[in-house]
Amino acid sequence: MTGDLGAFLDEAPPRFARLVVDFQDGSHLAYADMRLFGVVELTASPEAFVREHRLGPDPLEIRLPEFRRRMAGRRGRIKALLMSQRVIAGVGNLYADEALYRASIEPRRAADRMTAEQTRRLFAAIRAVLREAIAFKSRGGDYPARWLVPHRAEGDRCPRCGGTIRRDVVGGRTTYWCARHQRQ
Repeated sequence: MTGDLGAFLDEAPPRFARLVVDFQDGSHLAYADMRLFGVVELTASPEAFVREHRLGPDPLEIRLPEFRRRMAGRRGRIKALLMSQRVIAGVGNLYADEALYRASIEPRRAADRMTAEQTRRLFAAIRAVLREAIAFKSRGGDYPARWLVPHRAEGDRCPRCGGTIRRDVVGGRTTYWCARHQRQ
């Protein structure tokens, strides 16, 4: 959603290249972003960037107790909370939908009404989704049919239970979820 980095040699830069870095050996690195959501910034270090932007921790680098602490007492809908980069970083719209789908939690659920078990399932789902997505993208593959992502269309069928996929807006973002098994 926020663009891609790609290396190229002799061909023209990607159509939506917003930044191209030319190297002495003749190769190039392009940042392409069709939707103009992404930003390129220089920073002294990744740690400085995280501090400056007050980003939450990477969910792959924390444990369940820290996740519980970061979620405790938060108000609003759980999907919007997951996408707040100040709570935890790196969970965008697609991956929030997928994690909630796997944890069987409705995206409109009040965050302060999550049970300990739901929070545990959600944390495990977030980590699994991110790890699998990294592996798929590193191999250049698409998301498998068992994921919700390929079925993100209102009225489509849930690959898990055959329920109907619903479309809503949560936290200003389009949200897809299964009306049958995501009722908690």
